[in-house]
Amino acid sequence: MVTVLAGQVASLLAANAGPDGDPEALFDTMIRAQIDMVRRMNAIETERADG
Repeated sequence: MVTVLAGQVASLLAANAGPDGDPEALFDTMIRAQIDMVRRMNAIETERADG
């Protein structure tokens, strides 16, 4: 099941990158965006805990 999901994600990224796009660059951008979001969420949680 994981292999099928990974294949679907790769296909989706390739389709979103467009005919001249680089799916690897798109994937990299998506990962970086997710990491940034988690960091912001962690900072908010820390701020709330500190009061």
